[in-house]
Amino acid sequence: MRRIPGRLLSCLCICITLWACDNADYSLDKAIPRLQTPLENIGSFRTKWRKSQHIETVFYDRQNRVAESFNFGRSSWKTLNFYENDRLAKTISYAHSDSDESNTATVDTVWFEYDESGKKVTETHRQGRLHANGSMQYPGAYKLFWEYTAAGDTILKKWEGKYELLPANIINVNRWERDEKQRITSHYKLYVLNGPADTIDHFTRRYAYDAQGRLKQVWFERMYLGKFYIPHGPDTIAYTYDAQNRLLTERHRYTTDMRNKQEVDTTQLSEADREYVRFSRSHFFKGNGYTTSNDRLDIFEYRYETFDPEKHGQLEIP
Repeated sequence: MRRIPGRLLSCLCICITLWACDNADYSLDKAIPRLQTPLENIGSFRTKWRKSQHIETVFYDRQNRVAESFNFGRSSWKTLNFYENDRLAKTISYAHSDSDESNTATVDTVWFEYDESGKKVTETHRQGRLHANGSMQYPGAYKLFWEYTAAGDTILKKWEGKYELLPANIINVNRWERDEKQRITSHYKLYVLNGPADTIDHFTRRYAYDAQGRLKQVWFERMYLGKFYIPHGPDTIAYTYDAQNRLLTERHRYTTDMRNKQEVDTTQLSEADREYVRFSRSHFFKGNGYTTSNDRLDIFEYRYETFDPEKHGQLEIP
């Protein structure tokens, strides 16, 4: 067998990479359905951009509700929404990870139930796996129950089904606090696994609004980084709006400032785990050849258009 010269092999790899980056199936896997909402029901759409790259499209119905949303990239996903009596009744979400086999996707179908005041009280999830041959497998299902305090705060009351059966799931606290206008002001989460005890999620996130009642800023008051040193999101997100009160920009600021971050206690870890923590910590502060450090700024821009079936009826995939 003849060996391909190194220089030629490099050129071939570059060409293949460039082709893949310009290929629609690379940005949105074939397993993810394209636009399904009847075109006559779509009123407008919004695109999201980062560094001049188109990364998301959201279609709105004629009542200005989200009908479908698409996220593009090596990992891509889509959500299709259904409404009844002006309430979100059902969603179908398709997701394809960059490590998944081509033409496959995970599918999460969710049904929502509400009380008489319109507050969500249950979410019923049916999880599926769409295979390359078109067959669907349903490996699991579960149900979430929500309750509300007298002040209107939202609490995840319990799981029922798939995750409830996990013996390791010992602590799962999810609470959203609201102000007198029922706007979310904070989100607290604590998720701890047993055998041995391992804190997976632990954070408090705050929300602030401007004089017009629009979300102005979101920030983490505290977050636990864990053994992998993966933040739960940007330290802060700042929002701006246009004259029509539509979201215009988001500024996501990530930092290596540890004043709002908690590091893992390594005293009870094995030497192998401590070594991995040191490895992850170094990447968090310094980055590596594939990822940047956690000290960065991401700016997202939004653009809006009225939907024209003849012009926009075919989903544009970057």
